[in-house]
Amino acid sequence: MSKAPRAVRLDPASLDRAHDEVAREGGIAILPESEPIGAVEPAAVPVAKRRWSWGGVFIAGLSGFLTLSIGVWAERTITSLMNESPVLGYAALACAAVAALALLVMLIRVLRDILRERKVEALRLRATAALTEGNLIEAQAVAESLRGLYASRADTAKGRAHL
Repeated sequence: MSKAPRAVRLDPASLDRAHDEVAREGGIAILPESEPIGAVEPAAVPVAKRRWSWGGVFIAGLSGFLTLSIGVWAERTITSLMNESPVLGYAALACAAVAALALLVMLIRVLRDILRERKVEALRLRATAALTEGNLIEAQAVAESLRGLYASRADTAKGRAHL
C-alpha cells in the first residue's frame, strides 16, 4: 500500500546543515543564484540609407504596367458586357465593386497591423530601457500600456488577467 503525498516544511537552518554535509561528502550542491540582467540587445548600428537601384525601378515600372493592364482589361470587359447584355454588365460591375471593396478592406487591415506593430516595438524599447535601468515604475507603465493595447482582444483576456 502506498501513502498519499504530504507537504513538509523545512526551516532554513536545516537546509544550511544539509548543504554543509553534501559539500563535505563531495556531492553536488545546487545553490540558487541571482544573475544580473544585462541589456536585451546591443546598441543598434545606424544603417546607411539605400538609394534606388535598377531592380527597384524595374519592379516599380512592371507593377505599374500590370496594374494599368488589369484596369483596362476590367473596363473593356465590363463595357463589352454592357453592350451585349446589360444584366451581365451590371453583374460584372457588381463583381468588380466587391473585389475593389475587398482589396480596400485588406489594405486597411494591413495598415492597422503595421501601426500596431510600431506601437509594440515602441513598448518593447521602453520595456528594455526600464529593465536595464531597473525602473519599476516605468516597467509598470509599459505593462499597463500593453494591457491597454490588447484590451479589445478576447483571445488575450487570460494573459491580461494574469498581468
